[in-house]
Amino acid sequence: MHAMNANTFTAGAFHISDAKHTEDFIKGLKEAILNNQWMCGFPEKLLMFRINDDYVVSVFGNLTLIEVFQKKLQAQYPSAQLVVEEAF
Repeated sequence: MHAMNANTFTAGAFHISDAKHTEDFIKGLKEAILNNQWMCGFPEKLLMFRINDDYVVSVFGNLTLIEVFQKKLQAQYPSAQLVVEEAF
């Protein structure tokens, strides 16, 4: 998370203990992030990736930072599937 402002850059990686719940987790996390009330500006973009069947990575914030994060993540994990791409 960005030290001064969470809407600039925030990322999280989650291990889902039972892969059959991954889709429900993705839907719930997406809804929770998009329904936040932002006090000082808005993040520009939300991305969520599924890696294998039991890991989810979410990232939101400034468009430039998100694009760099996406390139680095997909270079390290070529199997990462982009499952959510939303503008705020």
